[in-house]
Amino acid sequence: SNSGAMGGRARQKTLSEIVIPQVDFENVPFSQAVEALGVMTEKASGEKKFAPNFMIQDTTGKLGSQTLSLKVKNVPAEAVLKMMLDQVGAKAKYDEHAVVIRSTSAAG
Repeated sequence: SNSGAMGGRARQKTLSEIVIPQVDFENVPFSQAVEALGVMTEKASGEKKFAPNFMIQDTTGKLGSQTLSLKVKNVPAEAVLKMMLDQVGAKAKYDEHAVVIRSTSAAG
């Protein structure tokens, strides 16, 4: 739906405006890193209490168990997510109510 696309853009814009003070992942499973980024994003959003609602679509479990390492400071949540996605070969689709993450090699 068109409103879904609009809402998705709003969600992406919000994530590009919330700056994460510090990310320090070392060999962290992707699913755990995504969960941590969600918590950090909500915390960094202050009184807005913005929950990004990251959802990993990962039927095989392979994507979530891949590890990544990332050390950055003062980077917008959207950019942090992009760095993480690039490391594990995944992509994000911004929907009105969630950010859906799936492997780029997955069909569909």
